[in-house]
Amino acid sequence: SELQLVRFVALSQERGVQARVHFLAGQRALRYGRSLVEHADGMKALLSCGLEEQHASVSKLLAREKTLGRHVRALEIEVASRLFEMECGGVEPVVGVMRVKAGPEFVNTLASRLEASGTRKVLIVAIGEPGEGSFCVLGPEEHLTVVGPAVCSALEGRGGGRGRRFQGRAKRPDLIDRAVEAAREALGSS
Repeated sequence: SELQLVRFVALSQERGVQARVHFLAGQRALRYGRSLVEHADGMKALLSCGLEEQHASVSKLLAREKTLGRHVRALEIEVASRLFEMECGGVEPVVGVMRVKAGPEFVNTLASRLEASGTRKVLIVAIGEPGEGSFCVLGPEEHLTVVGPAVCSALEGRGGGRGRRFQGRAKRPDLIDRAVEAAREALGSS
């Protein structure tokens, strides 16, 4: 039989062998060629530019994403600082904060502000939506041994911790009010 098309895909050097040639032939080569054309057409439509400009366009998008990521982290720090001032300024021994989306900078800022304040408060941070989320309990170490498991149970989650931080996964981060109440009860019974 005759081959309509042979496409050389790669050339590799391996130990004990001069060179190994990787190729596709016949219908496999034709399908591979069609998939490359479809991929190029899809990229052209997504990036609104021709093949020659695609590299520059993707580089520009990645640089923009990096810049926006820095802005988001800076805003998370600012929001966490303001939230700490608003929520932790009162007399309540346990405070809860719920966010649908937040990164590690948000939680770390709250933790550092809580520690710097010298307060004995317990701060519960829940992040996510029903079904999938995370939580973090911040506060004095002696409180977290009692409060951490209670919050974990209230948020239908699993977790652990040491020191001034107890954290884990939560199936129901939206139940922050229930978690705050469970923490208050745990503190009252200890």
